[in-house]
Amino acid sequence: MNALRYGLRLVLCSAIVLVLAPLQVAGGAAANTTLFAVADSYVDAGSPNANFGGATTIRTDATPIRNAYLRFNVTGAGGGQPATLRLFAQSSNSTGVQIHGVSSTSWGETTITYANAPAYGAMVDNSSVQAGQWYNFDVSSLVTADGPVSFAVTSLSGTAITLSSREGSNRPELIIGALPSPSPYLVTRQGTSSNYTAHSQTMGTTYTGALKSVVESAVRDLDQTGGGTVTFSAGTFDLGSDYFKPENISDITFAGQGIDQTLIRNSSSIAGDTEPFNFSGATRVTIRDLTVSAGGPFRSTSDAIDFDFGNDSLVERVKVTASRGRAIVFDGKNAGWFAEGNVVRDCVITSGVPSDGIELLASSHNLVEGCNISGVAGHGIQFAKASTSAAQPNKESNDNVVRNNVINESGQDGINLNGGDRNRIEGNTITNSSNVTGNRDGIRLGTSDNIPCNDNVVQGNTATDTQATKTQRYGLAIASALCNRTVVGPNNLAGNRVGPILDQGTNTQYAGADTQPPTTPTGVSATAISHALVRVTWNASNDNVGVVSYRIYRNGGGTPVGTVGGTTLTFDDTTVSPSTTYTYTVDAVDAVPLASQKSSPSTPVTTPAAPSVLTFNPVADSYVNEPSPTTNYGTTTQLRIDGSPVAPETLDLPVAELDGKVLQVGKRRFVRVATSAPG
Repeated sequence: MNALRYGLRLVLCSAIVLVLAPLQVAGGAAANTTLFAVADSYVDAGSPNANFGGATTIRTDATPIRNAYLRFNVTGAGGGQPATLRLFAQSSNSTGVQIHGVSSTSWGETTITYANAPAYGAMVDNSSVQAGQWYNFDVSSLVTADGPVSFAVTSLSGTAITLSSREGSNRPELIIGALPSPSPYLVTRQGTSSNYTAHSQTMGTTYTGALKSVVESAVRDLDQTGGGTVTFSAGTFDLGSDYFKPENISDITFAGQGIDQTLIRNSSSIAGDTEPFNFSGATRVTIRDLTVSAGGPFRSTSDAIDFDFGNDSLVERVKVTASRGRAIVFDGKNAGWFAEGNVVRDCVITSGVPSDGIELLASSHNLVEGCNISGVAGHGIQFAKASTSAAQPNKESNDNVVRNNVINESGQDGINLNGGDRNRIEGNTITNSSNVTGNRDGIRLGTSDNIPCNDNVVQGNTATDTQATKTQRYGLAIASALCNRTVVGPNNLAGNRVGPILDQGTNTQYAGADTQPPTTPTGVSATAISHALVRVTWNASNDNVGVVSYRIYRNGGGTPVGTVGGTTLTFDDTTVSPSTTYTYTVDAVDAVPLASQKSSPSTPVTTPAAPSVLTFNPVADSYVNEPSPTTNYGTTTQLRIDGSPVAPETLDLPVAELDGKVLQVGKRRFVRVATSAPG
């Protein structure tokens, strides 16, 4: 379980008490049973004695009142299994429908009217609706045993809502158990029209309409059932001026039939971000085997594929032929965002891109490999820190690997790094950069806002200019003294306009043909700081050129739980569990990279049990006094508060990393002088 990190600043508290909920482990999903309605109808206050049981639709409305009724004969219920009512909407309504339980199950489909309709209970679920889409409603609390079960469907909207009945083409369903996966959905275009169809190959669910609507409907279904694939057939898929906007999705794959076989395109001139793939929260999302074209006038932040808060996602065998801004972006700069563990592989980016080809913005631990980038107007590939005004100001892009890419005729630098640490630029071929903006380089390491770039590695690259009139200034430019300890291995940097290397960095290390690995780290020690944190320390390794990083392993595993720079000799493991024993080993890595032997394991360390109540004392406290505005009272033995003159107190409390849910935050203080005023 990921640790929750809390940083709190409280006023008038001398301690904070946190009550934690117990951790719960979810059980496995049970097999499911799909049941169809055995009776359905709707009733109408405007025609109180009319029956509509034979209609192909059921309707609900608030003016006049129309309520729908459905009955199922349930089998396979019990044992705490979930139950889901599925309804197909034939009209759209932002107010939507509400689902209720009905205690009576004796009403008749051909006899129920508004005058004799049974009463219904409290609402258990609700949703707005869009025409042509299925909707899932949680009715688990109403389906607890086998036998007949009735539901009512109501609405607070004054506009009638139409749903498919059991006599219609999409009859209502009740699913007992976990929802089955509708994956894969196949998306096809209806001839040359602007209508598209997304059809589930397993459940038969079909959405028809605009491309945005059918794809987002399919994605919603897949996301609700644990993920799956949206497959596009060969051909052109035109969003018009619209774009896909999936939010907080996981384990979804968007797959075409191959580069230049499946084209997804849009074009917009609005003053907003209009990326065809515009993600906001994406985990383990894949885009593969298709071409993307995003048309419209230049807008620097409107790209072709944009992963805001995207993690562990993959873009492979994707071609970008046009964009209003950049081609592919992973962005982790906003509050609470990360962008880590992503891979861009075997992509093609062409001259229709007016900005960077690929940008890693405040984004770490990513891999870009095997891409062919040509003719973009900005950088071919950029590692960029967040701006000073971002929600996470100056957040760097660290520990990324860019290797074996071919970058030709970039308008600015072929590969550009702005303020990042421990990135590796290896085996790339960069030619003829700076075709739009003068005095740019094949590979450029720099910084802005006084943010350093440390311990980056550049090796095995070719960065040259083959044009008759050369534009690429240097093969490699280390353009700031704040770029510390850059490791430069063997590279081919000849043939550039000015020269092979500009080195304005600090303590640059030229590795040459290094064949000697670092010595094995010694003295590895682990200390349980809390139930959620183990601190690992070790003694420095030696290397004939220089140690670039240390990798930390847990319990004999082959995958590091963390990596730190070559000058750091400590690591905090915040992924541990309470009441668990761990051992740690460490190895050292140089620039080639050559790795040392793993160290001897640390002495086993056991984390304490997770407390249900945590108490923290302040690390700093003081009060301020309006009549003495420049006086500090930080060393007094008392804290004072007053309304006239104004004298507020502040305290800083260090709150440890917490596992589980915080149920309650309390405060305690000792009062020396009583007062009747609140506070």
